[in-house]
Amino acid sequence: MQTLGVTGFVLVLAGWFAMFWRVRRDFPNRSVSEYGTYTGPRVSGVKIMGRSGWSLVIFYWKHYGLDVWSSVTALGVILIVIAAFAGRS
Repeated sequence: MQTLGVTGFVLVLAGWFAMFWRVRRDFPNRSVSEYGTYTGPRVSGVKIMGRSGWSLVIFYWKHYGLDVWSSVTALGVILIVIAAFAGRS
């Protein structure tokens, strides 16, 4: 089940970066296309400013809908959830 979880994580990561680069190319002046908005200051590991990585996924879904990269990300999330539930038993 660890392999399933790692595979899911890799898919989420690959899909997120592909979505980021597409948004960055198509919407260069939007704050969602600036990497610095995702790496805001943190206090004890909790983000106090900036946006979460999921805000990119929501923005991408609103503008592009279902395509290869959003499907890859969704598949990765599904694999992580399956690995989490299967690892409990």
